[in-house]
Amino acid sequence: MAHVFESILGASKSFAYRCDNDEAVTMTYLAGSVQDITGCRPAQLLRNRDLSFASLCHPDDLRPMIDHVDAAIAQRAGWDVDYRLVRPDGSTAYVRERGAAVFDETGEVQYLQGLVVDASAEQHLRHKLQTQRTEALDANKDILGLANNIARSVRELSMLSVNARIEAARAGDHGRGFAVVAAEISKLADTNAQWAAMIADKISEAR
Repeated sequence: MAHVFESILGASKSFAYRCDNDEAVTMTYLAGSVQDITGCRPAQLLRNRDLSFASLCHPDDLRPMIDHVDAAIAQRAGWDVDYRLVRPDGSTAYVRERGAAVFDETGEVQYLQGLVVDASAEQHLRHKLQTQRTEALDANKDILGLANNIARSVRELSMLSVNARIEAARAGDHGRGFAVVAAEISKLADTNAQWAAMIADKISEAR
């Protein structure tokens, strides 16, 4: 049965643990893909023989992780927390831990237990989505820039239309050509203004 358990945990690249509720996160039981994820053999971590599990946690993630677990214990709830492990060779492993505390009859914590899962693929997907989102926002900025250019062109066309109408009025009968040009410029300005407004609205909706 234990062999089947190990096989399942190995196939899913995860490991089960039981540990003391202390700052070192002293491991008392480990089974599964411990070495693949942590870079350490289980024996090195059990009872902090060579190093503690806490010493593998990324310095920026250790305190938030412990605080998250402590808050869950205080509420007698389980926890689900992401953090990074720094292996002895310096490489980083992204993991996701789900666990819970086991209490005795007096309400004191006996030990913590749970499952640590390799979250590298999940982290890669998050990074990819964030990159795509950033690229989309950059593309939207470019489109908004074009919309602003159109709006500026609209203002220029509007001024040209006004000037053409003034010249047409001054020229009397000879200015009919100016009047026709002014009317067409005005229509073009109105169309461009509508397109600029539509582009800006679509980009705003997509944000």
